[in-house]
Amino acid sequence: MLKSFGIGVLIVLILFILSLVMRDMNLLMQYTTMSGIISMVIAAVIAGVLGSGDRIRANYTHEESDERKERVKLALYFMMISIPNLVTAVIMYLFQNFSR
Repeated sequence: MLKSFGIGVLIVLILFILSLVMRDMNLLMQYTTMSGIISMVIAAVIAGVLGSGDRIRANYTHEESDERKERVKLALYFMMISIPNLVTAVIMYLFQNFSR
């Protein structure tokens, strides 16, 4: 899990450097928000939380426990990637609003 969090921090650092090169810090807020939301949506799709109750129940009964553990592990991986991105986006949003 720490490795995926590190990947999220690395994405934030790359986007920060890109924003400095482009001289537009709004890009950091926009891109971290997009990458955070995209990775959260991927995590939700992999975890299967976007389905209806009947579909979730049917998948649960036909799925092996090892497959379920791997699916949840992969969903948590993407969720941990999204955390640094979304935290950075919120911080950038707050600084942008308080600086006015």
